[in-house]
Amino acid sequence: MTPFAAYAPDQPGFYSAGSPLIRNVIPTQSGYRPFPALAALSSALPAQPQGFFFNVEVDNTVTIFAATADKLYKLDATDYSWDDVSRSSGAYTGNSTQGWTFARFGDQVLATNGNDDVQSFIVGTSTKFADLAGSPPKARRVAVVGDHVVLYGLTDNPNRIQWSGTNDATEWTPLKNNADYQDFPEGGEIMFVAAVERNAIVLQRFKARAMTATGESGFVFTFAEIESRGAVSHRACTAHGGRVFFLSEDGFFVMTPGAGSQPIGAERVDATFKAAVTSVENLEIVTAAADPINKMIVWAYSTNGTTLDRAIGYAWQVDRWVDLELGTLFGLSAGATSGYTLEALAVEYPNLDAMTISLDSPRWLGGRPAFAGFDASYRLGFFDGANLEATLDTADMSFSEGRKARIRAFRPITDATAIYGQIGNKSRWNGPTAWGLERLASSQTGRVIVNQSGFTHRIRCRIPSGADWTGIAGVEAIESTVQGLK
Repeated sequence: MTPFAAYAPDQPGFYSAGSPLIRNVIPTQSGYRPFPALAALSSALPAQPQGFFFNVEVDNTVTIFAATADKLYKLDATDYSWDDVSRSSGAYTGNSTQGWTFARFGDQVLATNGNDDVQSFIVGTSTKFADLAGSPPKARRVAVVGDHVVLYGLTDNPNRIQWSGTNDATEWTPLKNNADYQDFPEGGEIMFVAAVERNAIVLQRFKARAMTATGESGFVFTFAEIESRGAVSHRACTAHGGRVFFLSEDGFFVMTPGAGSQPIGAERVDATFKAAVTSVENLEIVTAAADPINKMIVWAYSTNGTTLDRAIGYAWQVDRWVDLELGTLFGLSAGATSGYTLEALAVEYPNLDAMTISLDSPRWLGGRPAFAGFDASYRLGFFDGANLEATLDTADMSFSEGRKARIRAFRPITDATAIYGQIGNKSRWNGPTAWGLERLASSQTGRVIVNQSGFTHRIRCRIPSGADWTGIAGVEAIESTVQGLK
């Protein structure tokens, strides 16, 4: 058997251990399994989504908030429409590049967009957001580190990080109840703050710093430079399991507290990604999010500067990448399912036989980890729909050094009942790949009949969208003949 190799389009097409095309699948130890499509949950927001947040209570009750440029919304858990919960004092002035970020601190959900005052919603009490008391600075981003609210990407000072008083989101007077700030003259704008217990990792544009709680009077946090590498934008970073995954000027990295950063895209996907994302505008809206179900970090990116129209995924447990075609997106996030009552399920899906989502899906239970996004119609959904169309290539293979070979048939190693295959041949190592016709595998033998000759061979398998399957490992070239000298 020839296994489908790891996705590594940066490697040359000869004597490569990587595959140039692995799309819409999830890497496993022994192969790949299907990646599910985004299935809508909510009705549409009235305008382009610019951020969303899942607030999970201890009883697994989930409240979902979302933002547009000028309003904040809360999802109605009964009919899955959006209730306007914007402040009473007037519309907001957000923008699509900065977006909104949210954080939970005590009984408050905080939201900020860089242009307006930080917003606060008291869970269980508020019916609308309101300006956070205490005159906090305007900031693009908000996080929680230990007992403090942390604001960064400050509108008036992007190199400053500022934190609230201890257990008090409304105290912002420096040196009062441990509230304070820190300026960084070097390293550029602060892009991301990832809390790790009571400490944090701070990513600037060109530097990374450790933010350490000291417990000493007058020094709530100390900062130490970790390395001269930072993140290209606010959205291109995410944290999961105590690690920070981010896109830097020189590729994709993961950072672990105390261990510095390690490259995860070098010689595999960095160059291909850089060629696809060709402008500063496109880099600004690259969006990273953790998929807790499939144990992947997904970076959605734009080739048009407006919408997220492509994606790439990194499976951290098996250290493999995949290419993803998830459709047009307006945001990604790790989240939690809101749950369905039987009444709501009956309204949403009156005909259970027509459902494209398995009844085993976690979406029917409240508070379960999920991977979510907004689709092209501005509807929130989870990635638990029908299987996406999967396409996988082997690396270029030579069946006999210096000689041509004819492949008459091959068999995909998979449990998919409907699978198509084709072969791409080269007449020389530096020649173009000529693809033969795509053919359906026999339902009796599982073979794909091809009958093609070449110096090298690359086998491609395609499983249609919506097909029912659980795994694919590789292919068997079961009929081949070595021909004369090249």
